[in-house]
Amino acid sequence: MADVVHGYVTAEGSEEEGSKGFRAVKSGTGTYTLLFDNAFAGKPTVVVTITGDHNRVDNAHVRSATPGRAVVETGDYYGELSDRPFSFIAISGRPVSS
Repeated sequence: MADVVHGYVTAEGSEEEGSKGFRAVKSGTGTYTLLFDNAFAGKPTVVVTITGDHNRVDNAHVRSATPGRAVVETGDYYGELSDRPFSFIAISGRPVSS
């Protein structure tokens, strides 16, 4: 059975209400590290998308993912790193107990 971590992160890097299983850290303009409370047993698949009222060409992508964390970058319609709110889902095998 797979386990899932999901949530919403504000442009300022805070977890929105209702998000559980991770902590978000804003490490620079448009760059966020998601720290999973319990590391996955293997590399997770992470899917991310911009949320809110932004230009349709603003973007979010996963720069890297490991069992314990993922780095997400968000950008504006010029392709430059820019702070944007986003939602994500990370899924993999059962997490390793901490």
